[in-house]
Amino acid sequence: MELRQLRHLVAVVEFKSFTGAAAELHMSQPALSQSIARLEGELGCQLLNRNRRSPGAGLTPTVAGQTLLTDAIGILEAVDRAVERTKRVSDGDRAKVVVGFASATPTRYIKEAMRLDDLAVEIVPKHFGWGEAWPRLKGGEIDMGFVLSPPGEDFGLVDLIPIDHFQRFLALPDDHDLATKPFLTVQDLGGLPLIDPGYEDLPELRAFWLLEPWPTGVARGPIVTTPSVAIEETLVSVASGIGAWVTSSIVAEQFPRAHISYVPLRGVDPVQVSLARLPEPPAPHAASVYKHLAAVLNAPQ
Repeated sequence: MELRQLRHLVAVVEFKSFTGAAAELHMSQPALSQSIARLEGELGCQLLNRNRRSPGAGLTPTVAGQTLLTDAIGILEAVDRAVERTKRVSDGDRAKVVVGFASATPTRYIKEAMRLDDLAVEIVPKHFGWGEAWPRLKGGEIDMGFVLSPPGEDFGLVDLIPIDHFQRFLALPDDHDLATKPFLTVQDLGGLPLIDPGYEDLPELRAFWLLEPWPTGVARGPIVTTPSVAIEETLVSVASGIGAWVTSSIVAEQFPRAHISYVPLRGVDPVQVSLARLPEPPAPHAASVYKHLAAVLNAPQ
């Protein structure tokens, strides 16, 4: 069994046809069909249902095929991450460790990470956008990163070392009736439009930023979808009156803006900031940085 055969299988299942998969893989359809046939021959089992009686259904994996497919995806992702890490250390004497951060990452955390550059590694800071932490970790683009999540939630995707907790705030136009309140509860937000936080692939995180579970008896306002992909753009939407935005005290501190008021939310869990990495064994230099940085950030200030 070869890696290219696993890539062929994944593509065929994704496109549900040899034709679409062959085009994606830049190879001929007969060559792709032969590759899958050889793989089935090596394993001694059928991997795909050809659905000749229902051609519209396309190719689907058999039970054996689905079993191999699940492992194949994990194997290929691990190989791609290994290639990415190897490329990063191939152009210098020091190993590179990429630490991801977002605009909402506390500045102190990034500074502490950069101070580790005098170790036997080179720290490479990598900014990621809204909701990009998880795919960048899985894709091997970063070795570790600072992420925001509900307290105690790791989504089963990463290893987390909690660092601190921060109160959630509501960003409002400064001329809104609620903007002058010393604090707000969810009960105060009846009918208020909230800006959609995204995170469709992480429903627990999406629910957290939408203040769910929403209390009974309080009218739920509309969830407003905007094209915003960055904090600055979202704040423009808030100032324009499109909707209020549930955020954190980190953003309130690091992004003070004219025409925006940040009001503390009471009665809701804080947001947890953690240092995250994939649960698979990391490269030794990355493991050392992960452990050292977590210890520094968790030390009493």
